[in-house]
Amino acid sequence: MKRNRFISAGGMRKCYAAEIFGFPEEFLNRASDEWVLKDYLENVNGDRYDLCRKDVQTQAVAQTLGEIFSKKVKGIEGFGAFPRILPSFLVQQVGPPNYFTIEPKIDSSSYVKHINNDGLPEPPSLRSQLGQKCLAFSHWSLKFTGGRFLVCDVQGSEDALTDIQIASVDKERELFGAGNLGEGGFTQFKRSHECNPYCTLLGLERFKIASKQGSGDEYGKCGRFRKKEKLA
Repeated sequence: MKRNRFISAGGMRKCYAAEIFGFPEEFLNRASDEWVLKDYLENVNGDRYDLCRKDVQTQAVAQTLGEIFSKKVKGIEGFGAFPRILPSFLVQQVGPPNYFTIEPKIDSSSYVKHINNDGLPEPPSLRSQLGQKCLAFSHWSLKFTGGRFLVCDVQGSEDALTDIQIASVDKERELFGAGNLGEGGFTQFKRSHECNPYCTLLGLERFKIASKQGSGDEYGKCGRFRKKEKLA
């Protein structure tokens, strides 16, 4: 493996372009040697192996949910294609830092974040076709998993998504990474989510939310759209 140029840094990790040698192409499932290496910043607390393992585990669960979702929407007229979620791999090397993750490189020129890890959408995604699909995917993930997991922090290009986070019920927070905000993320998403035509195509219903005042139930902003409405 060869670490090349620095790409960018976020709140917890820095990214580099990388070349990977010696792995079977069928294992990597990629017809290119363009990869991204993600390494934790020095000031991030926690065991590096555990941090990276949870990142890979989070991405794997999100990838599985994405594959199930993509198969489902193929049979829904008018929905169209949904981007794949990239795989992530845990790599160990001799010498510090010993652990980091790698994943296929995607087109950064069209990179957009649609949903944050707190469950709140990025405003432009409320109007874009891909953004609406991603929001519908997040809504579906919470329903499909019986309220256990919410796929969030959804971002990427037109054909591939990456850096996914999963918010989980509090008793399962240890399964996923530091970006897992637990049931607080559920509440944020439910209160802010406005269903779009893709939610309607999936048959998703508005969320029922317990009222803080204890005076009954509230409902999320999940409206119903007529199927003939233009998808935009």
